[in-house]
Amino acid sequence: MDIFIIRHGESEENAGTSTSDDAALTPRGREQARRTGQWFAESELRPQCLFISPALRTLETAHFIRKTLPVAAVVDPDLCEKGLLYESPGLSGDEIRARFDSPEGAPGGTEQTQGLLLPEDFPRSTGWAGNTSCETKSEFVERAHRVLQRYETEYAARFSAIGLVTHAHFAGFLLGALLDIPMHLISKRRLRHLNCGVTRIMCTEAYRLIHFMNATSHLGDLVLPE
Repeated sequence: MDIFIIRHGESEENAGTSTSDDAALTPRGREQARRTGQWFAESELRPQCLFISPALRTLETAHFIRKTLPVAAVVDPDLCEKGLLYESPGLSGDEIRARFDSPEGAPGGTEQTQGLLLPEDFPRSTGWAGNTSCETKSEFVERAHRVLQRYETEYAARFSAIGLVTHAHFAGFLLGALLDIPMHLISKRRLRHLNCGVTRIMCTEAYRLIHFMNATSHLGDLVLPE
């Protein structure tokens, strides 16, 4: 199974125009996401399903990707950034469905490809992160390993390729788990993704094959160094 790790587009917090823990994308971030979707749509190998952090910036990123890449999508709180959303309660399940369930303009979509699936225990009427607390470093590391094991166990037989729409810190720790890099080294030398940077790794029982890491050529003049 190929795993595509995709960081969200530029957020208002990245641009310094918001201090919200659940910031939206900037116009540049939305265009970065749109170009990412177009790039995937034109590629020979692309994700068959997107798994998305429920933060607003990642939901918006996936929404614009899916306008040109009509694939199934699943909201997964385990893909959220370090510390989850800190002080923000986040969106409710009803709000997520109302805003992101069927992206306008998605070509050739069916109920299966356009529908946005939520976990059974995802709060429907209250913010999903309202009852969470800031996780410790060890809990964050454990979450990265848990995500990797779950995806390889549950989805390798169903999909040849999946995409994980996530965040800069979590993407780095997830790569560390994939590549068996000690987590204390990841903390000191983070495997950084730029906004809408994409990494593709083939995962088998025997090995990991990195096809590319933090690819940004599809963004053209929208690449932002950090």
